Amino acid sequence: MAKLASEDKEVESTLEIIPGPALPVAEIMSDQAWQKVGLALVSGPFNINLGYSSNNGSAPEQEESDFEECLICRKPKDEVHELAEQIEQLIEGKVDSVLFEPAEPFFELRVTKAPVFGFKVEAWLDSGNATTGVYRWDGVGIRMHTTRDNLASFTKQLRSEFGC
Repeated sequence: MAKLASEDKEVESTLEIIPGPALPVAEIMSDQAWQKVGLALVSGPFNINLGYSSNNGSAPEQEESDFEECLICRKPKDEVHELAEQIEQLIEGKVDSVLFEPAEPFFELRVTKAPVFGFKVEAWLDSGNATTGVYRWDGVGIRMHTTRDNLASFTKQLRSEFGC
């Protein structure tokens, strides 16, 4: 799982993206590839999971049946690769912010350069879209500050976990 941690070690917050199984390629959409994913937002003792079932809040080895319909496009556009690239550009100072929302909008991630130091992170989950297929544009989320090192570690984990 790729884990983006806050800079606060006393009451840590995290965004976790857990890779799930690839969907079988459908004949009608043979030019597309999709992968199920899970998300967890953790803030201190509070934990919200979307896209997978877990007894302990982290799920590096989930079964296919544990994942709901939270999908990331891998082909023709690899959304995980795109997210990693955007964050790397932010770290390098080429852009001041990243706004990421997958084609199947079950979450939104915004990372911006903070005015003084570090980076502000906002992540929102749209459980309505994940469970009913209807995008509702409302949901639950977290805000946190993070460091350049935490962002770099997160992109490295994304690339490793998702093979991009």
